[in-house]
Amino acid sequence: MMEYVFVLNYMTVISVCYGASIGGNNVCTNFQAYSNLQYDRKHCHYNPDVDSTPFQIAERYGYKLEDHQVETEDGYILTIFRVRKIGDNLENRQPALLQHGILVDGVSWMISGKDSLAFTLVANGIDLWVPNSRGTQFSSKHVNSSISEKDYWNFSFHELASKDLPAIIQYVSKSTKRKDLIYIGHSMGSTSVLVYSTLHGDHAKEHIKGIICLAPVAYLRSLQGIARLAVPFYPLIKEILEVLGLYALGQFTALQKFILSFTCSKFPLILPCQIINALSTGLAVEQVRPDILPLIMTNFPSGTSTKTLYHYSQIFLSGGNFQWYDYGSAKNEILYNSTKPPDYDIEKISVPVHIFSGKRDFLATHEDVKYLYSRLNCSKEFHVYDLAHNDYAYGKRVNKLYSDILDVMKNKFNTGYS
Repeated sequence: MMEYVFVLNYMTVISVCYGASIGGNNVCTNFQAYSNLQYDRKHCHYNPDVDSTPFQIAERYGYKLEDHQVETEDGYILTIFRVRKIGDNLENRQPALLQHGILVDGVSWMISGKDSLAFTLVANGIDLWVPNSRGTQFSSKHVNSSISEKDYWNFSFHELASKDLPAIIQYVSKSTKRKDLIYIGHSMGSTSVLVYSTLHGDHAKEHIKGIICLAPVAYLRSLQGIARLAVPFYPLIKEILEVLGLYALGQFTALQKFILSFTCSKFPLILPCQIINALSTGLAVEQVRPDILPLIMTNFPSGTSTKTLYHYSQIFLSGGNFQWYDYGSAKNEILYNSTKPPDYDIEKISVPVHIFSGKRDFLATHEDVKYLYSRLNCSKEFHVYDLAHNDYAYGKRVNKLYSDILDVMKNKFNTGYS
């Protein structure tokens, strides 16, 4: 153990010394330029967002973050960012929620600079609320537990849907005095709202006027990439992690996060980091931004439970059934009155849904998203783009996508925002 600590400390010293020698440059516009980060002034520059808090990032582009705390029914303390243009009056603005995916948090919607989706929505008249899911760095508190305890991590996306979203939506509705929210969710943020709208149909119908699902993960039938190779080993991985007492992912120390961030933002390791990312989530070459990876790695990973990954793995291994968590035959019989977990009845969703699908997506594959769309009985529309899974937040050419999202909000959901 002492040797491990020594190695980490040694790497940190080397990292700091090396970082101090690069003359301020910390991002480059192509991967090869990272090999000459210190001297390449044509392709490399200093981006202050890399080491900034979300509050500093927002202020840099003329916005202000308010942080609001919400307590869920089961005692988790969540932080919601309210994003506003400095000096703007929020009266009569259309309220919307922008929910992040797995292993990231609300900052993911702000690290693409002034053109980030969060700032784009606010600039176009939206009263934007950006929640941080339980377990992430901004929502890691609980009234009776702590992140160091096993009980804290006893949740999957089911609890994000059944506990977090009702509390968040209720809070935003009360704060804005509006019951016509628009929900935008990416990846697990879409999973959660689909489950929420199934479990709490009346609540959803009362408070939400429209749902936008970006790369929704639900029916995992044609998963691709690294995830497809890893998921069959899920039972073994689960057993090993439980023996080791590991129930959380992404709960790194500041030191460990620094080393990961440093490693994946310097040549040559930035290249395998990008390759791993592409093999995990998909690749649309024209969307790749070499200058964004250091910002992503500064904030990645943000915490979640291993149970969340088990839940997704279970769905794939079941043949792609979008179903409740599988506790094993005996406990399932007690909880569900069946040896197998029930499917989520998304046919019950009554709120209008617009689904955005990427043809290069390895996680929410185009085939799986089309199948999800076919199962919905509500008012719905389908939008297709040449995108990989994370391009919705980090893509290079997403102006058309963001314009289309705004068009749906204004013309399909009749927001009438200014």
